[in-house]
Amino acid sequence: MIRAGAIFRFLSRVVLESGIETAGESTSRHAADILNSFARCGVWDEALFRRLSSIMRTACPENTPAKDIAVIVNAYSQATTRLGSTFRDTSLFLHMARLSLLKTDDELSPRVVASIVNAFARVGVWDERIFKRMSLAIRNKRPGEVSLRDVA
Repeated sequence: MIRAGAIFRFLSRVVLESGIETAGESTSRHAADILNSFARCGVWDEALFRRLSSIMRTACPENTPAKDIAVIVNAYSQATTRLGSTFRDTSLFLHMARLSLLKTDDELSPRVVASIVNAFARVGVWDERIFKRMSLAIRNKRPGEVSLRDVA
């Protein structure tokens, strides 16, 4: 597992010193990409994860695409601390759930739905509304709109 080397420390410092306080139009995409890269590499940076969580909890539905929601909740669900324990941010997940509930069926692609449901299940946030909404979004699709890869 990669630990926070010089590049990750530098990237974290850039984000933490950026002065961003609230989620704007492109913030969710940037946050999703940053969180995903740290989580995939197994790099734990508590200050960064907490700061981005705080910022993303200010996100509004029109500035947060469903795909970004999926990437953000997946990154947080995969994040592990240096001690191997998992990082759970229930307030972020509840906010992301509220944003997800406002998305249209067109925005909720099968892949996005699978990612969101998987992340919520992984962290143990059992919000029945989110699972019902995601289920409905998939059931409203025609069979030709859902690839076998998304079913798996």
